[in-house]
Amino acid sequence: MKATDKTISVLRAEYLSGYVVRLYFDDDTVQDVDFTAPFARLKGYYSRFRELEEFKKFEIDNGTLVWGENWDVIFPVCNLYRNKFPI
Repeated sequence: MKATDKTISVLRAEYLSGYVVRLYFDDDTVQDVDFTAPFARLKGYYSRFRELEEFKKFEIDNGTLVWGENWDVIFPVCNLYRNKFPI
């Protein structure tokens, strides 16, 4: 996306399997996003989200995908849209 492009939002998300979630964006793009690598890097308090039962408790809040009551785990929407998670 360029700086002049409109902001992309996540409209809906479906758990598929493992750490894969299908995301539906407001520009009709659909991405199957594999969170295996980024969730493997979670440490300490945040490592609880590596448990599949906790991982499946994601929500859409304000146009983005989040985990936890206080947005404990969140990724920039542009990373979700591009399906890339820089190290």
